[in-house]
Amino acid sequence: MPGLLLLAAPLSAQVSEATLMRLFTSTDSSRSTFTVKPGVQIMATYGPQQEACVLTVTGAVSEQELLKVFDSVAPPKSRGVKKSDMIECVGACQRNISYEGVTFTTGVVGKAQTSEPAAIIVFEAPQCKKAAEGAKKIVLNTPGRD
Repeated sequence: MPGLLLLAAPLSAQVSEATLMRLFTSTDSSRSTFTVKPGVQIMATYGPQQEACVLTVTGAVSEQELLKVFDSVAPPKSRGVKKSDMIECVGACQRNISYEGVTFTTGVVGKAQTSEPAAIIVFEAPQCKKAAEGAKKIVLNTPGRD
């Protein structure tokens, strides 16, 4: 058809190793740990094509800063349809934001609560199934709120 240009690009929330290196400073030779800012790091677990399957954010960081990191590694247009956004509090609180392509979990909720790790970002691609299962075993250490 004249005048009609179709571009096919996969809708994928996954972030590549090269993108992580462009966004953040790599702190090790394996290119699996990156510095977001002094005291805040991202540790990546990669799938078979060197695309991140799980990103674990550690260090003292605010909820707003975590959401900015989430936006940079999984831009809103790449996430797919939002499935849920809930905060669950049993003593300490935990926030879970789930999309078709990625899930963001944090124990940093509001200004009074911290967590270690600060957040876990899990990409829902088929090649990430094994890494995602491992991420489900990570426990957010969230001290009780003041």
